Amino acid sequence: MSNRSEFKLGDGRSIRLMSIDQWGTYSGLLEGVPTKEMNERHIRYTMDEARKRRNFEPYLIPPIETPIEIDRKYPFGTPASIPGITCIAQFDCFDPARDKSMDASTLPIVWFQPDFAFPIEDAILEHIRLLNWEKYASDFQY
Repeated sequence: MSNRSEFKLGDGRSIRLMSIDQWGTYSGLLEGVPTKEMNERHIRYTMDEARKRRNFEPYLIPPIETPIEIDRKYPFGTPASIPGITCIAQFDCFDPARDKSMDASTLPIVWFQPDFAFPIEDAILEHIRLLNWEKYASDFQY
């Protein structure tokens, strides 16, 4: 990575971070603990939000879910948490992914990490580097 916005993928393709939106995963949780069911709803909401904001199909880097141990039966679901910061980023490449008649390609990526970027967590960067851009990115014209 030559700077914070340029990334080299494993296949040699260069992509650029064009935008990033971040917020607290549990910012609306006023009391209680997060649950698997809440996490699933939040992931679905975030993917829908990425589609609306970016107008392209997003790619999800699945979050690691950690069980939460409590000393009683929890009536609202199965206690579990995912990392505390939700991220939606748009990456562009100045080469098309599949259709050579197009100008460029783009891919919104959704992930979760413990702290606000920058930096982007190393495990997330590695996942992005190994991504099959041709399979997931969308081509577009300027």
